[in-house]
Amino acid sequence: MKKTAKLFVAFFAAVMMVGMMTGCGNKFDPTGCVNGFMELITTGKTESYVKATNQTEEEAKKEYDSMIDAMGSALESAGVSEDTKEDIVDIYLELLGKAKYTVHEAIETDDGYEVDVEICPITGIYEGLMEELSEEAMAYAQEEYINKNKEVDQDELTAWIFSKMAEKMRERMENISYGDPQTVTVHLNEEDGKYEVDSDDGIKIGETIIDISSIQ
Repeated sequence: MKKTAKLFVAFFAAVMMVGMMTGCGNKFDPTGCVNGFMELITTGKTESYVKATNQTEEEAKKEYDSMIDAMGSALESAGVSEDTKEDIVDIYLELLGKAKYTVHEAIETDDGYEVDVEICPITGIYEGLMEELSEEAMAYAQEEYINKNKEVDQDELTAWIFSKMAEKMRERMENISYGDPQTVTVHLNEEDGKYEVDSDDGIKIGETIIDISSIQ
C-alpha cells in the first residue's frame, strides 16, 4: 500500500509540473498569466489563459490535454486497467473543478515576478483511505487466494486495489470539505524573453489543491 500511496503523491505533482512549465510569452500580465493557468487546469477553459499568454486556443487546449495525458501515463505505468484509469482521471478532473483559490497581484523581482496563490485545499478524499484499502486488500487476498488455495497474482491484486480506490474516491467526492487557506508563491522566472513558472511551485500547487498530507 505504501507504493500505491507514493504513486498518487507523485502522480498529481507530475501533472502540475507538465502544465506549469509552459512559457508565458514576451508580452503578458503576470497575475493574469497565473490566473489563466489556474482556470485552465481547474476548469479546462482556455479564454483567460489565451489572453494572458498570447498563445492560441489550440496551444492552450494542447496544454490541458497534456495534463490529462500525464495523468493517464502515470496510472498506466502502475498497471492500472483502462477502465479504472479513465475513472480516476475523471475523478481528478471533477475535483479540480471544485478548487477554491485566489490569485493575488504580482510583485516584480530581480528574476521576474512572484504571484501568491491562496488555495483552500480540498479535504475528505484521502483521509483514512489507505488504511481502509489495506484492510480490504488483505481480506480480498485471503478470500481469493488463501481460502481458494490460489497463488497470489500481484497484477490482479494491484488492479483490484486501484479499482476499489476509484470507487471510494468517487463516494467521498459527495462529502468534500475545504481546509484553511494556504499560500503558494509562484515564481515567474524570465529566460530568453519568456517567463516560466518554477517547477517546484507547480508541484506545490498540485499538492495543495487536493490535501494529500494523509498519504505522504
